Amino acid sequence: MSHDRFLRLVSQMDLGMQVSFSETYNIVSADFVWCGVPIVSSPDVPFVNPFCRVHPGDSSRALRVMGRAMRLKSLLCPLNSWMLGRCNSRALHEWESTLDS
Repeated sequence: MSHDRFLRLVSQMDLGMQVSFSETYNIVSADFVWCGVPIVSSPDVPFVNPFCRVHPGDSSRALRVMGRAMRLKSLLCPLNSWMLGRCNSRALHEWESTLDS
């Protein structure tokens, strides 16, 4: 599936779950944030609001966090978008600093 088509599919979803044991920058989570869809992720994804993060092994808490993400969508989605932009800006700055040296 092309990325554009995937983004159209994601934009039709109610909620995303990307709870991983090890990914620190999950591109699928970023796609959900970009589309303004609530996302629940693991604590390792820095651009998802801490209120929407859950440890991968805690399924009962994951269910509660999913409900929270849906209830607070209008607040958390714009915040996630801001956090994603901030994370991307930092990464770009680090790359530019590395290339300059």
